Amino acid sequence: MVTRRPRGRHRHGRGEDGSTVVVALVLATVVAILAAALVTRVASDADTAARLHDRVVARRHAEHALLTTLAVAPATDWGERLLAHRPVDAPVPVDVSGDTDERLRTLAVSVRSDPDGRTSTVRARATTPTVTTDALARIRPLVAADLVWFSEHRALDPVLQGIPRADCAAPPGADGRSAACRDEPLRVRGLDGPLHGNEGVELPTDVTITAATSSSHLTADVSPAQPTLGDGSAEVLAGAPYDVIHRPELRLPRRIDDVLAEVEVTCRFRGPTLLRFDGPTLHVRSPRSVPRAGDPLDPEQPIGCPGVDRAALASGASIVLPARAVITVVRDPVHDCVAHPLGIAEDDDTERTWPCTGGDAFVWGRYAGERTVVAEDDVQLVWDVEPAVDVAGPDADRDLLGLVAGDSVVLRRPVGPAIRRLAPFGQNLPVSGPGLPPFGDGPLAAPTAEATVWDSPRIVAALVALRGSVGVQNPFRGEPGAGPVTVVGSVANRFPGVFGWDIVNRRGAIVATTGYALDLSEDPRLREHLPPGLPALRGGGFRVLTLEVG
Repeated sequence: MVTRRPRGRHRHGRGEDGSTVVVALVLATVVAILAAALVTRVASDADTAARLHDRVVARRHAEHALLTTLAVAPATDWGERLLAHRPVDAPVPVDVSGDTDERLRTLAVSVRSDPDGRTSTVRARATTPTVTTDALARIRPLVAADLVWFSEHRALDPVLQGIPRADCAAPPGADGRSAACRDEPLRVRGLDGPLHGNEGVELPTDVTITAATSSSHLTADVSPAQPTLGDGSAEVLAGAPYDVIHRPELRLPRRIDDVLAEVEVTCRFRGPTLLRFDGPTLHVRSPRSVPRAGDPLDPEQPIGCPGVDRAALASGASIVLPARAVITVVRDPVHDCVAHPLGIAEDDDTERTWPCTGGDAFVWGRYAGERTVVAEDDVQLVWDVEPAVDVAGPDADRDLLGLVAGDSVVLRRPVGPAIRRLAPFGQNLPVSGPGLPPFGDGPLAAPTAEATVWDSPRIVAALVALRGSVGVQNPFRGEPGAGPVTVVGSVANRFPGVFGWDIVNRRGAIVATTGYALDLSEDPRLREHLPPGLPALRGGGFRVLTLEVG
């Protein structure tokens, strides 16, 4: 008898053996996939780590190379070219020794003048096997408008005191400084912007400063005043150098020829000239610019503007200026203030401080575009000067004005004779009304219909006085002004001028306060844009406009 094994059991045994093989294959495949994924992930993580490391290396070296290049720029050949307003497009030597990394492949620095001709870009590029990083800085020479207040000396303008300027051109206490030189606090209500004085700046005790202050003369007697800090970030000159920033001495040029050396002049007038801005139009009255017998022909420095009838300048001409314009007023070598541009008799101005001189520009109005007036002698402001569009408007970024005086920038403040008891210091005389020069008798419209004093001047401009100061006419005389004098922009002068002052009696007690308060604030538009031809500050190096590291 034969016994048979059940079929089901036989088939079940064969299926169990096959499943084991399949499972083993699946597990092996999964393990292989996981292993490959792990290897891939490890490789990816290693590549990511390498890229991150390369990025750090490239960024560090590019940034270091850029900052090192900027630090030494003024002493280099290419830096001197840029400071002289000459274009540069060249590589810059860079030292790759010392602190390097094996991942660093190349490090190169270059400088190139931007198309606008006013700024330049310094580029530092670092490369590694996986990353290339650029560090960029846009720079330009430091100009007078980069400091909201700048003065070379601490003494008041000696012209106001009847002594030679040379006598006051030495630091306080120096043997060469005359004892007659007078120091006064800068009577300003507040300083919203950077401040520098080569000899320090004396400030009232109640002034608030909201930006960095620097000096080239750090001694314990820099200033007896103790101004309050604004937002806590200010460095202030006080009874001793309280965290004051030290920087080398800065200097203004002394002649307008130095200012105009690299500038294309749009209009050139001769002798005292009245300039009224009216949007893009300039109204001019320049009696000494008319043609006259014996005039030398100078094709390089012609008088007037292209396409303008010079004969019309005697009574008044209107000129539409280009977007960027430089207007200069040069001294008339033959006459002084004959045919006064303000329409007043010559001797009516001679007994006042800062009378009319041969190369004065008399300026007022509302301007549009980028303009700079450069006067060989004084810039005399006869009424408000501000943009035609409000400075906060969307189209006002390029409405900028520079006023550069070979000597001083003066706010005209005519004062009559002293009248005992009634007006012991003289009365402020009205201007601007009908029949009153400089507006009523000339072709230029008066800013107001009624005769009034100019008691709250407003100036939106960068003011520069190369040999003198920025201040008001007839200091130490006249009635207290309503004030303040508002300047939005900057003030740069060789000597501090005067806006307000105390009158003391024989016992030294203050018996009257006259003049104006000065409200001085920075125009933020000047950080990026500048009117043409503003003078660079010698010794100032470069201003970094933007700094970017990729």
